[in-house]
Amino acid sequence: MPINRKIMGVSRGKVWTGALSGTSTIATGTNPYGICISADGASVYAANITSSTVSIFTRNTSTGALSGTSTIATGSSPRSVCISADGTSVYVANYSSATVSIFARNTSTGALSGTSTIATGTSPYSVCISADGTSVYVGNGNSATVSIFTRNTSTGALSGTSTIATGSSPYGICISADGASVYAANNVGNTVSIFTRS
Repeated sequence: MPINRKIMGVSRGKVWTGALSGTSTIATGTNPYGICISADGASVYAANITSSTVSIFTRNTSTGALSGTSTIATGSSPRSVCISADGTSVYVANYSSATVSIFARNTSTGALSGTSTIATGTSPYSVCISADGTSVYVGNGNSATVSIFTRNTSTGALSGTSTIATGSSPYGICISADGASVYAANNVGNTVSIFTRS
């Protein structure tokens, strides 16, 4: 019986060298800043700062090529975009409007719908979702905090307004795969804040 393994860059008999090739591009909205791909590999989303939109692309899972030119409006100056592991929700951190836009994702087509938002701290730069889908965290650049939201795994809705202090200007945020740790990159403070997640 064949064993399917992925060890040190070897997957299904293919060895990955890590080298990049190709020079093709596809147009987005104005001043794209953040980009994210769905776990199923079928959709790519780019947050466009000046046009306050997210570009929605369909990805060819065989070639990696992108197609489509549709967009959806976000809050003002979107900086970061992330997708839930189950592929049903997309979240966008809107720097100038101090909000997160919440979109429902059609898992068959990749289309986004919905225009609800939730308030964050000042100048949110980054947004990240836990692997279990229950928590969303936002790094707020000018308020030096992380906003902590509880996610409804059925609807994708966010609730909660608690924050925790970080170093100065947290521009990036990520969560460990086991869900136990959250890290914030503090641009002005030249530090990484380390949090234990319940």
